[in-house]
Amino acid sequence: MGASFSPIASSGSPITRCGNCLRYLKHLPTRPQRLYCAYCEVTYNLPQGGTVKPYANLTCPLDNFELVVCHIDGGKSLPICPQCYNNPPFEEIISKSGNNNKPKKQLVMGCDECKHPTCPHSLATNYVCDCIDPNCLGCMAFVPRTAGKWKVCCNQCPMMILTTADGTASACESE
Repeated sequence: MGASFSPIASSGSPITRCGNCLRYLKHLPTRPQRLYCAYCEVTYNLPQGGTVKPYANLTCPLDNFELVVCHIDGGKSLPICPQCYNNPPFEEIISKSGNNNKPKKQLVMGCDECKHPTCPHSLATNYVCDCIDPNCLGCMAFVPRTAGKWKVCCNQCPMMILTTADGTASACESE
């Protein structure tokens, strides 16, 4: 009895375009889920515990990668650029979830933490307020493209404010 393995290049399905070669990245849904560019031979990690879908052919202004949206269990949706998520472009990006809430170097960055001033998905564009959870040092940000079910989510904890179609707050959820 022998084991057989399929090469990474032959598995997965095309989902979004690579910013380097403009060819499709393949989504590899097996754990850990990730994106793979067969032409560049580069693998990009993704958030775990949810589903990944293309994000309306929108591109990152920093590196031309097409964005994907990660629907995390619990209702949060996180737009990410595969390149920025794996290689944060800003030196000052830090995670505030270290021991005793002390800042530590962050290894990943979603669009809800990006400081780019003109990107419509960045924290700089969508910042609402500091997180309303007193134990969290994150920021609440408006989630673009959630028309009809407007959301304001924290970029560090599961806190989420749901609003109605007219923009009034209807529920506040935290796990």
